[in-house]
Order: sequence, then structure tokens, then C-alpha cells
Amino acid sequence: MTEARRLLPNQAHAISRRTSQRRFFLVPTDFCKRVVAYAFAVANEDYPTVQIHVLVAMSNHIEIVASDAHGPDEDSQLPRFFRDAHALIASALNHHYGRGEHFWAPGSYRNTEIHDLPALADRLATPSPTRRPPTWSRPSPTGRACTSAPSSGPQAPTAPS
Repeated sequence: MTEARRLLPNQAHAISRRTSQRRFFLVPTDFCKRVVAYAFAVANEDYPTVQIHVLVAMSNHIEIVASDAHGPDEDSQLPRFFRDAHALIASALNHHYGRGEHFWAPGSYRNTEIHDLPALADRLATPSPTRRPPTWSRPSPTGRACTSAPSSGPQAPTAPS
């Protein structure tokens, strides 16, 4: 069973999810980028209180900084948001790769609370010792980085050529 998480209104969270057996299912192809961007755009339409501040998809995991602007008397939408986005990514990419096994590593996503701006800046600026610093960007339905929220709704990814 998933461990309970403290989800406060407007609390930033650093979230990561690994692929099964740390395999390179999230290779940086145009199709994969479109699927990831589309999945998070669809989840954001379903759960509009969730705000994605940063999204990085690497070959074997995804890292996200997000918050939920839910009211004090409302339940956070973060768990459902990530359930739906991760399920859509897994379904689309498993179909693309012609596989039917688990896409994500067993268990749930890793969630670390970020309590203040210095902690957020530290999280964004401090790379892991095993990889180079990531390029941070916000997702758009087209799979391209954007600096403002997308104005049009999510676009369906097209099959690779």
C-alpha cells in the first residue's frame, strides 16, 4: 500500500518516478517527448489546481516540481494527477514498444516536500553526482518547451514516421 503523504495547499513537491528495471523507456525521441507532454497536459486539464513548475524526462526516469493550489478544506489532486499522467505514459509507450509488462518501477513515485524558495532553488540547481545538470522546462502539448502556459488544449501525439 502507498505510504500516506502530507499534501498541503500550495506546497511544492519534488517528484520522481523510475522506469521498470531502470530501462531506457523514455528515450528522447520526438514521439516520446510528445507522449510525456500530452499525458501531463491531459492530466492538467482534469486536475486544474495542480501546477507543474518543472518537468524533466530522462531516459529512465521523470523528475517534476509541482504544487497543488487546492483549498484548505479540499483534498489534494496531486495523487490522482500523477496516477493518470503516469498511466497514460505507460499505456502509450508500452503500446509503442510492443510490450505489455510493467512500465514503471514497483511502488509509487518518490515525493519530497520543498518548504521554501532556497530549498526550491537548491533542488533545481544541484545536480545528482551521477549525471550532468538537467535542462529544466515546462511541458507543452506539442512536446516543446514553453515559457508560458499553453493556450490551446492538448494535442494527440502522432505515430512515429
